[in-house]
Amino acid sequence: MRMRTYKVFAYGWVVGLLLVCFAPPVTATTATAKPLVDAAWSVSRIGAENIRFLDIRGGGAADFEAGHIPGAVYSDYFNAGWRVTGQDGTPGMLPPVADLERLLGQLGISNTKHVVIVARGLSAVEMASAARVFWTFKLLGHDAVSILDGGMTAYRALAGAPLEGGAVNHEKAMFTASYRPALVASKADVISAQQAGGALLDLRPESQFTGARGPRFMREKGTIAGARNLPLTGLTNDGVFKTPAVLAELFSEAHVTAGEPLTCFCNTGHMAALGWFVAYALLGNDAARLYDGSMAEWSQDPGREIVKGVVAD
Repeated sequence: MRMRTYKVFAYGWVVGLLLVCFAPPVTATTATAKPLVDAAWSVSRIGAENIRFLDIRGGGAADFEAGHIPGAVYSDYFNAGWRVTGQDGTPGMLPPVADLERLLGQLGISNTKHVVIVARGLSAVEMASAARVFWTFKLLGHDAVSILDGGMTAYRALAGAPLEGGAVNHEKAMFTASYRPALVASKADVISAQQAGGALLDLRPESQFTGARGPRFMREKGTIAGARNLPLTGLTNDGVFKTPAVLAELFSEAHVTAGEPLTCFCNTGHMAALGWFVAYALLGNDAARLYDGSMAEWSQDPGREIVKGVVAD
């Protein structure tokens, strides 16, 4: 957090001096980071030593170099190594932990940095990129992470918000992960949840859930038996998250009970990340998991049933 200078009144100067000298330093790993921050908050933290704005806008560095939050670093969500093709050919999978540690270190992100993830922010689909990276940090045991609500679009809309152009040079750092397997669901975990009647939440559009259409890689259009549907597009207003009260109502309408064990999925684990973020970070469901392989992995297994989803009443 940014160092602050406090005025100490004369009668309390001794106490104030002791507090300043002997209080433990507040670092990104000890501070509580809000899952969402807004543009005004971000402007007030520009230049703070322990804040790292991580711009993940896809499609190359041209947009970043044309204008970004001062001091931010750039990492292309689609091409920088945040997601890889698995050994079985499943696209968009989580890379090995060592590779992610290396990626973060090259970006100058250490365990003491409070990372603020900046997506383009025009839509729920784009904010899902930020949610997926947020999930990755949480999976690696890093709690000092936030998402800029509305992304770069909301930041640019704030009057007076400064911009910086060009590439950014930064020192490399050391990042050490503390892996949390409870946040990721494997195919075996999904089968167990399915058999136990656990909540499976499909974040894809309704047309894909019902099997009216679907990606070409799926051997059959539809969803996992027993899944409920909550299209990710309803979770934001043009990239700005809806209020927790509205989000809770949307989950309730999808017949997902607050706090129950929940597995979110989609096609490749991108759209599902937004639903996971809402459930875990905004609605406080610590039992929410993300099925990394999602339908891309599920549909490869001929022994796994794919059904036409039925929209909840």
